[in-house]
Amino acid sequence: MSTLVNSVFMNISGKRLRDLLDERGIAYRDFATAMGVEPQHVNNWFNRGIPKARIFKVADFLQVNARWLADGEGDPSAATASEQPEVAGTEWLPFPELPTLADRINHAMQQCGLTQQQLAEAASTSQTTIQKLCSGKSKETKKLNAIAKALRTSTNWLATGESPSRETAPREVGSKIHLEPLHPWDDGTPLDDDEVEIPLYKEVELAAGSGRTAVREVAGRKLRFSRKTMRTAGVHPSQAVCATVSGNSMEPLIMNGATIGLDRGTTHVVDGEIYALEHDGMLRVKFLYRLPGGGIRLRSFNREEHQDEDYSLQQQQDQNIRILGRVFWWSTVRPLKSAPLI
Repeated sequence: MSTLVNSVFMNISGKRLRDLLDERGIAYRDFATAMGVEPQHVNNWFNRGIPKARIFKVADFLQVNARWLADGEGDPSAATASEQPEVAGTEWLPFPELPTLADRINHAMQQCGLTQQQLAEAASTSQTTIQKLCSGKSKETKKLNAIAKALRTSTNWLATGESPSRETAPREVGSKIHLEPLHPWDDGTPLDDDEVEIPLYKEVELAAGSGRTAVREVAGRKLRFSRKTMRTAGVHPSQAVCATVSGNSMEPLIMNGATIGLDRGTTHVVDGEIYALEHDGMLRVKFLYRLPGGGIRLRSFNREEHQDEDYSLQQQQDQNIRILGRVFWWSTVRPLKSAPLI
């Protein structure tokens, strides 16, 4: 394709993208977040066109035909799996010809015409991660499903080299819900380049049996988050910690035993936001509101059992009330035999 023709194609695809977002009332910043890029990247797509490695992801998000989005051909409505244009990279060569994960990724990249950087962008990971996989330095990755999708190939083929039957392979029709396997890890599993480890804090009893408690870091206990999650939440990884919640004051929003993520860099009170506090050694999670004279109001989600609590600035000092940070994330594991929620 000549430079002129390529330029025309790219500009038209960018115009179609802008028109779709405007027509559907999707804010450019929200779209950028959904694509895992900065708003400036989206602006560049408007002017220069959608990158080849991003076409299918953008089309999937907007529920339109990828070929129409790319070059204007065909019906704009989303194509079914059988109607999607056949893309190089789905040629599954047998295991003896491509015995390693690196061999299969490199083969699929060549078939798709993607560079390491383009594949990294399409799979929402770093180029370093792709480089390690392509060189064989990394033998596995939690991003394999995303990489397979970007390469328009089978996750199982990438992982094992086993060639699925085209005739019996299930087609994805209609539903856009993707259920992917969990990837277990432990303290010995290396961090991916797009991951960070966050320390875990909890309320612990102090020595000497006094019954007093304090919020302390649990040695050796950490949780893993993607850097993309941190960016989306607006939290710098160095300011993030996790903690375990007890009590029913925030149920059913935040359940007893939930793990929460805190941004220690945000301790100023924004009315109606959720914060974690240390109250004379007790870990508490509440909605906070400012009161005149430096006071604060603590509000529970479960207001039927827990009334609002107001504290003046002097009372905060006397009772050792300290804001630890804004709660930006929480998660609860429910055992099989848990009591019903309702």
